[in-house]
Amino acid sequence: MSNSTIVDEIRCKLTIDWKVLGSIYDLLCNEKAFCVSEADRGEKIVNFVQPEELKKLIDLTISEHENHSIKDIEDIIRSVIKYSVKTSHGRFHNQLFGQMDPYGLAGTWISEALNTSA
Repeated sequence: MSNSTIVDEIRCKLTIDWKVLGSIYDLLCNEKAFCVSEADRGEKIVNFVQPEELKKLIDLTISEHENHSIKDIEDIIRSVIKYSVKTSHGRFHNQLFGQMDPYGLAGTWISEALNTSA
């Protein structure tokens, strides 16, 4: 197999991998991580669970000898979202931080995409 064939194969796989960003955005919306609409105001700001119990509910161990499907990863993301503080919730107030700024997030994505040496 030539080097250009290998490079083309890698690029093709990367194109598929980039679809993950869309999936994660959809998960964040579907799991109401942003809580920005009026309909979301009834959502809890946090589903608090004690840390020891949380360790049992979400397995974040990573083994280099295991393969995980996209569905497995999405299930973990759903659990993380479920038990995280929804700082974009309209009733969330904190003296140090608050709602996520969509323009700031977009800027971070652009910065990370263009600064691949970081």
